[in-house]
Amino acid sequence: MCKLNEKFKEWEKWYSEDDNSVCAQIRDMLFDDAIFYVIYEARKYTKTDNQEKPELNKLVHDLINRSFLKTQSLSIRRLYEERKKQKDVISLRRLINDLKENNALITRENILFAIGLPYDYGKAIKSNLIVKSARSEYVHKNIDLLAGVEPAQRQPNDTVRNSMFDRLNKWLDKCKPIVNFVNKIVAHSATEESRGKVPEKDLRISRAKIHKGHGRIVKIAVYIGRYLLDEPTGWTNFLPSYGGNKFEHFEKPWVRKGNITKLENCWSQYERHIKQLCKWK
Repeated sequence: MCKLNEKFKEWEKWYSEDDNSVCAQIRDMLFDDAIFYVIYEARKYTKTDNQEKPELNKLVHDLINRSFLKTQSLSIRRLYEERKKQKDVISLRRLINDLKENNALITRENILFAIGLPYDYGKAIKSNLIVKSARSEYVHKNIDLLAGVEPAQRQPNDTVRNSMFDRLNKWLDKCKPIVNFVNKIVAHSATEESRGKVPEKDLRISRAKIHKGHGRIVKIAVYIGRYLLDEPTGWTNFLPSYGGNKFEHFEKPWVRKGNITKLENCWSQYERHIKQLCKWK
């Protein structure tokens, strides 16, 4: 039981307590997605020219689009991380696999002991431990689901079926096309031969693929928190949160028209900088 206590502390740290925890990574990813979602919506309401084309700077908005797709893909890849020998990263995959490797410890009796709840919630009610009794009954029901047993068949050594961890990994595996995109296009400049080892469609990314990845990752994380770690995790844990005025100055242009020349000079200065770098000395 002490061993499970230690593992629970480690899993809780990976899950939600560390600065780079699974939950922290998901919140950061969804916060950036929320900002892009607003930018994408705002484009519908911008002024248009006499050809009904939006008056938006192509350089800026192409950069926003590329950066969004790449950083979101990288965020999903970090959570997907599957290197077996990698012991210094926190990922959703590592959490799932570590839970599976230590499944023998995750028994009904050990879980209730590790989170400080009575095994017999009926006796707890008689002792006026009403809150703990209710939580114990709730955890018992979750364990029934994980172990695949009926309440009348409960045993102290009931443990999570390995098929439950396999199912979580299969859900996460559906993010593989996004990981292929990162590995071949973003994180590495893969050769034509290397790119040919993955489906051609995996070499392209889209908002639709990103959002499907978000859905799978959030569902897996919520499942682990609720059923395996008894964390008070719900969809509210991943809501984007910002304390300031989200849309302050949103309606204002970046620069006055008279200052465009200064931006042209800035661009020319950067060109000269690159030319200087290219000189062989």
